[in-house]
Amino acid sequence: MAHAGLHFTAVHPGNVATPIFQALAAPPPDAISVEDAVDFILDAVERKQAILVFPESSRKLIEDIRRDPEYNEQVHCHLADERRHNYETKGTYY
Repeated sequence: MAHAGLHFTAVHPGNVATPIFQALAAPPPDAISVEDAVDFILDAVERKQAILVFPESSRKLIEDIRRDPEYNEQVHCHLADERRHNYETKGTYY
């Protein structure tokens, strides 16, 4: 699509301090502000970056998941189990 002037950026954000965390006392310690997330995204779009992963702490996890389908399955099953348990015991996914 680049030949037609269209470019796409896939965004893989880590924790961003949004209302999704309102049930918690505070966002996770690695959460970045919405303003910082917007800056990262707009910068990547302007540079026509194909894939954006932030914060940096999330990069290795995303790379491992993309490289190893079995690991991908394990990570997502673990997240689903954890979130299901949290929802049943805390009323929130986190």
